[in-house]
Amino acid sequence: MSQQVTSIGDVSKHVSRTFTATANSSFIETVKLDHVVWKTKVYHTIWSEGSESDAQLADDTSCRLGRWYHEGLGYQRYRHLNSYARLEEPHAAVHRHGFKAIECHRNGNGAQAINHLEQMEKASERVVAILSDLETEIERDGLA
Repeated sequence: MSQQVTSIGDVSKHVSRTFTATANSSFIETVKLDHVVWKTKVYHTIWSEGSESDAQLADDTSCRLGRWYHEGLGYQRYRHLNSYARLEEPHAAVHRHGFKAIECHRNGNGAQAINHLEQMEKASERVVAILSDLETEIERDGLA
C-alpha cells in the first residue's frame, strides 16, 4: 500500500510539473501573439491616419508582458534568469519606437516614421528570440 501511495504521489508531481510547463509555454506564446497584435495596431494607426487613439496602445509597463515582467509571475519566479534580464530593454524599445513612428507620421515626417518602424521591428525580433530563450531556460532549469 505504501508503494502505491508513493507511486501516486510521483505521478501527481509529474502531472503538476507538466501542467505548469504547459502554462508557462502557453503564456509565452500568448505574449508573442500580443506583441504582434500591438505592432499591428501601430501600423493601423499610421495607415488610418490616426483614427485609432494612442491611448489604446499600452506602454511597455502596462501591456500583458510588461505587467508580467515588472510585477507578475515573471518577476516573482524568473527575475534571476539571464534571459529575463535581457528582455526589458528591447521590449521597451518596441513600444518607444512604435509610439515615435506614430508621432513622426502625424508630424509629416514619413522618413523618420519608417526609421522608427524599422527599429521597432528589430527590437521585436529580439523580444521574440529572448522569450524563446527564456522558455528554454525555464524548462532547462526545471523552473516550470
